[in-house]
Amino acid sequence: MLNLTTQINALKFHPSGEVLAMSSEMKEEAVKLVYLPSMSVFANFPGAYNLKMVNSLAWSPGEDICL
Repeated sequence: MLNLTTQINALKFHPSGEVLAMSSEMKEEAVKLVYLPSMSVFANFPGAYNLKMVNSLAWSPGEDICL
């Protein structure tokens, strides 16, 4: 994935296995979601979320959100 320009520190698959979240703690808002069947990156994420420096990822139980 060329969408992050820094080292990736965290990876987390969605329970469905269709989405991969990846982040880097070296730059603010360096979080991307990849839809694996098409290998496309969600352009609207993180959007309105003010994530700052992300150092870990987890999918919320029962929800389709990654924080």
